[in-house]
Amino acid sequence: MTKDFTVAGVVGRIILDTRRARKDGKFPAKIRITYNRESVYFKLGYNYTEKDFNRLEKTRDADLIAERGQLEAELGAFKSIVTDIVTNGNEYSHNKLNTRIRRGKTEDILEYIEQKAKDMEAEQPGNASIYRGTKEFLKKHVGDKLAFREVSSKLLDTLQETALKDIRQTTLAIYLRTLRSVYNDAINEGIINESGYPFSRKKDDKRYRIKPGIGTKTALNASQMAKIVAYQIPEKMKALRRSRDLFLLQFHMGGISIVDLMLLKWSNVKNNQISYERKKTIRTVSEPMVIRVPMTKTIQSYLDAYGTEDQHPDNYILPFMVSAKNNSDIRRISQNYTRIMNKHLKKIAKDLELPHISTYVSRHSWSTISKNSGANESFIKEQLGHRSLTTTQNYLKSFEDQHRTDHFEMIEQIIQSNGIESNKL
Repeated sequence: MTKDFTVAGVVGRIILDTRRARKDGKFPAKIRITYNRESVYFKLGYNYTEKDFNRLEKTRDADLIAERGQLEAELGAFKSIVTDIVTNGNEYSHNKLNTRIRRGKTEDILEYIEQKAKDMEAEQPGNASIYRGTKEFLKKHVGDKLAFREVSSKLLDTLQETALKDIRQTTLAIYLRTLRSVYNDAINEGIINESGYPFSRKKDDKRYRIKPGIGTKTALNASQMAKIVAYQIPEKMKALRRSRDLFLLQFHMGGISIVDLMLLKWSNVKNNQISYERKKTIRTVSEPMVIRVPMTKTIQSYLDAYGTEDQHPDNYILPFMVSAKNNSDIRRISQNYTRIMNKHLKKIAKDLELPHISTYVSRHSWSTISKNSGANESFIKEQLGHRSLTTTQNYLKSFEDQHRTDHFEMIEQIIQSNGIESNKL
């Protein structure tokens, strides 16, 4: 009889809990999970005398053989859950195990999503927020309960039609991709059968296909970026200057996100280049996607101005994350500085009569200026950290459409102004 397993320091074992006998003199069989010398126990629904429990391994009794098979199957299920928890470097905890077990017993998607969000709170607070947003979206449109078996292509088509009265396609796509991910997890955990899968997997099938969102992105051209560089800021307005400079540093580093910029350590600087992985995707890809940025004179000048003096490999390049102890702190600090920067960038845009600017505009601007300067799309894909060229092409498409519109409007203005001049003659 298989009585135990060990996975990443977690030990699971089938035991007979002899601490207190039942009225019939038997004791409950349980699975004991031990980690860091702390144990939790789970009842298995079988009770034995000590003699019968010890007989299980070599018994020839048909009933006990069947029960032994059930006990081993339960132990195997716990091993699978523990293995899944520690996959991709996640740290095991008894709380995560309890959450997964509760989640595995529900057929209600909203309850399942909430349990997944709780799993993510400590290490992935941003994703937890998206999952809870998806839960609230479903509650609004389908009610307080929704069984997995009720999710059909027809229901998804109805959501597509009704939800767009309140939200944009981009937001709807995020919620539905989250729902699809949850459905896939439920299949893997045996909660729902794959035969009723409602989402399209091929271009020609008739199941529901999630439509991509069309973002309203802003990208500055080279001359507009040059205006920001030349923007005169009084010496006493140090916070405004810092926000402008960090925005420009983002741009010169290929549109690096604020959180990735703030998480850079001096160990990321080697051989006159900065290498890093995007925090947004580091847990969702099987192979590391390392982005490499050359240490140009401009980048070096900003690091000289704002970087920490102690360049020990374990120290952050910028001082913002020094007090961060966990992912929640990282998210809070990056969001706080993003708000401050966006407030300052709004003032700069107003003063320079530019379109709305936010920290994310640096990414849009770098990619479109690179494309318009003749950069290869594969190169842009690599620097943006996209997994596929199609993602990059879709990302650039809205900017190209705007560039085309601007060009046509410019031609119209030239013709109209020439017409005005001709009428004056």
